[in-house]
Amino acid sequence: MSQFSRASTLGLCVATISLCGCSQEEPTGVPVLAEAARATNVEEVEASEVYKLINQDKRPLLVELSVTSGCFRCNELNAPMRLQTAEIKRYADVVRVNYNKNPKLVNAIGATVCPSYAVFSGGGLKSIRSWPTSASLVVDDVLVASEDRRTSAN
Repeated sequence: MSQFSRASTLGLCVATISLCGCSQEEPTGVPVLAEAARATNVEEVEASEVYKLINQDKRPLLVELSVTSGCFRCNELNAPMRLQTAEIKRYADVVRVNYNKNPKLVNAIGATVCPSYAVFSGGGLKSIRSWPTSASLVVDDVLVASEDRRTSAN
């Protein structure tokens, strides 16, 4: 490579970096993204908190029984579930429980494999799905529990 080519390449790199540098202004979509992140955030709770939430019974409750790493099934469903979380939260409260750290709760609910998704309403278990083939099935379970609750209230 000639001396001229190196200088040209270096000049081009410096120009690109200076033109594309960091901006102090917040990009246009950041507030929307931050709101979406809050809407899709699922709080991890202990078993005792799940029992309290079931007994409060203000709204249907979706309990996700999963692990955060080391499980291909949980990894496979994590993104599709997070895409659906904002929709689910319109109809139900959503919490996550570590499947491996809460074996008594997992057994009491009847989960057989992680991830499992249990929907509670009216103080009782309405549905459970272990390693569902689609996040949409979990959404449907929540919608049914919400509709059942609304119908029984009338």
